[in-house]
Parts: sequence; structure tokens; C-alpha cells
Amino acid sequence: GASDAGAASRKIKGSDYEKADCDPSNIGEDGTVNGECQGVLPVETSIGNDLLAIIVPADDPRTTISLSEVNSIFGSPTEGTTLCVPDPTSGTYSFFVDNAVEPDASSLPGFADDAALTSCVASNPNAIGFVGISWAGRDPGVKALSVDGVDPNTVTDLSTYPFARPLLLYTDGNQADSASGVATARFICSILTDAGQALVEEVGYRTLSADALSTSRA
Repeated sequence: GASDAGAASRKIKGSDYEKADCDPSNIGEDGTVNGECQGVLPVETSIGNDLLAIIVPADDPRTTISLSEVNSIFGSPTEGTTLCVPDPTSGTYSFFVDNAVEPDASSLPGFADDAALTSCVASNPNAIGFVGISWAGRDPGVKALSVDGVDPNTVTDLSTYPFARPLLLYTDGNQADSASGVATARFICSILTDAGQALVEEVGYRTLSADALSTSRA
């Protein structure tokens, strides 16, 4: 690849290999990598967690929404509803489709810029969208709804929130012993220190659990 590390908000899929003219069967259903693609052997390291927030204008009277309502609103919006969603090629969009529903075609082409997406929601009283929780907190014109009673701003047990997702870095296992591979490993290790995890939290993401941190450090 052209870079030493690639960021992802979901695990690698067979379809990713397929798009690169590689054998999709080399990726397991759980994201396990069983073979190379174009000479690259992807190795996954988890560095934190993110929460996908369902956002509405800040003055919207709603404070919570059910998962079934999310599926209904985004999959078949009522007349007058404005859907503000990410670009369909993004990992955020793909994660939402995997865990909720394919947004109605009226939402396309979507936004490549998260700030523009939150602005879309903030400027339209009938709008609803989804974005990473860190971006939801940067725009005072929007607020994140609780989903099935779980508030993404305060939840501590991420397993209870339906749109919790990993923050991953992928590197090339075939380059692990090269100068660039060693430098990249040192950079990733810095994120996995206590100071690095504090930065993860400072910018609006969630830190790894003790067990997950131990796994990533191994």
C-alpha cells in the first residue's frame, strides 16, 4: 500500500479484498485475515472505540429514540423528513447499514465532511442524521439521542449501545521488520500507553477496556 497504517471504523471484509481484485475468501466472517492481497498482509490493532450518534437539531423535543424507529425513519422516511448521512463509500455509512438499515435513496449522495453533515441537521428542523459521537459534540446546533434508553454521551458499558464500533489501525504484517514497520509499531504503541489513551478520550472517543488494551499491546 501507499501508507504504513490505515484507519478503519469497522473490521475488514471480504468485499474489501474483492474490490482490490483479491480473493474475498481470505477474509473470515469475523474479519480474520487468512491471506495477502496484492502482497499486503493486513494486521489489525484496536486503539479505541467510537459511538455512532443519532443526531437531531438541538431544540428538537426528543431525547430518545428506539432502534426500530431508527430503522423506520432512515429506511422509509415520512414526507418532509430530511436525512443527513455520510458518503455511502465511508466506513460510517457501511457500519450503519450493517447494524441498522440502508438509508433511503433520498439521503444520497451524502456528506464526505462530518462538519457539513452536522450543519445539515442543525439547519433543518425536520432533519435527522448519524455521525461519530466526537463530531456530534462539536456542533452546538445538534444533540445526540439516546437509543433504546442508552445515552451515548454517558454510557460506560459499550455493549449496551447498539452503535458502538471499534477504532482500528491496519498495518502490513509483511513489513513488520522493516524500518517503516518498526517506526509504525512504535507510533501505535504510543497510542496504547496511558497517555495515548488519555488523548483518545480527550478528542471525544472512548478508551479500550483493560482486557482489550492488553490484547492490543501484546
